[in-house]
Amino acid sequence: MTLFVLIAVGMVAIALAAVLIPLLRGSTPGVLREATNVAILRDQLRELDADLYAGTMPRDRYDQAKQELLQRALEESKSVEAVAARAPQSAAWTAAVLGSAIPIAALLLYLALGNHDAFAPLAVLWINFAVQVPLALALGFDRPVEGLMDKKPRPLHQPVLSRAQWGFDIALGIVMAIETLWVLDVFEDRESAIVAASMAVVVFSLMNVALALGARSATETALDRDSISGRRQLLLYGLALLFTVLSTELGLLQRILGTTSLTGGQWLLCIGLAAGLLLVGELIKLVLRLRGSTALASH
Repeated sequence: MTLFVLIAVGMVAIALAAVLIPLLRGSTPGVLREATNVAILRDQLRELDADLYAGTMPRDRYDQAKQELLQRALEESKSVEAVAARAPQSAAWTAAVLGSAIPIAALLLYLALGNHDAFAPLAVLWINFAVQVPLALALGFDRPVEGLMDKKPRPLHQPVLSRAQWGFDIALGIVMAIETLWVLDVFEDRESAIVAASMAVVVFSLMNVALALGARSATETALDRDSISGRRQLLLYGLALLFTVLSTELGLLQRILGTTSLTGGQWLLCIGLAAGLLLVGELIKLVLRLRGSTALASH
């Protein structure tokens, strides 16, 4: 229990540091955005000049495009100044709220839902480093998106994640939590606490694999051959699966992680639950694709 408390406090401290340090550092988002705008403007003006000198763009079209660029830069500059004026006070309030809300929420959730016989602290660390790290590396070896460099830069005021993407991630997180807690609750009564904890470790690890497969695109399906590109990516996915199996089937890891061997039926159930998460993600993507098609058809 002492080890768990120390690890939990450490993880909360890391989470707080990651959130509060950028807020309290006194960063100047206005300056950073201004520099980004200037760099983009210079690149686009350079491209216009090159087209003009190469004779691929008429003079009147060049003047019009240049005027539009300058006008857009002026509008962006005004919005940046407004954001920069509000940033210090907003950052302080945000830091104060998050600095108190994160540890309080973590404590209340643990008191309400915490299970001392569920994940051992070392099992949590095992999932983080032995399963999630290979999956993150695998996504880093994905093939580049075609035509990515031809797309216009994302506007500075546009959020990185849209509301639909936030909803998508939250929905999958809720499904993961429900499935993991269901395994713990049901199999602690049917079998034993150690079997329930072992199945929870396995199903949570496999659901991370399912999430990685579905993370390549917010709308495109993961159920095709292009989901895994290249031998290195396949090796890293295989490594995450191998570590998942070893977490319950290798004697040394059983003693370290507090797990036990699972039966074939229990493994099939864990695989089925992870596949269910992947299916939920595919259904959400299908809805997003249909909505996108409908929007395009209406135009």
